[in-house]
Amino acid sequence: MSHPLASPIFHEDIDRVLQSPLPWHEFSGKKILVTGAAGFLGSYFVEAILRMNEKLLERPAQVTGLVRSE
Repeated sequence: MSHPLASPIFHEDIDRVLQSPLPWHEFSGKKILVTGAAGFLGSYFVEAILRMNEKLLERPAQVTGLVRSE
């Protein structure tokens, strides 16, 4: 079974979220820590932030993912 992040539906969903009228510009140049970045929701958030950097922000947000070593 492939990873959910490989699905085009996943990326379409993120694009739809980023089109919503929210103050995305407030993330410009910020540092963001995502705990549980290896899990489903954490990886979704990381991917969304990376897409936000590509598509919306003047200065990219710096994202750091925290994962367990186990």
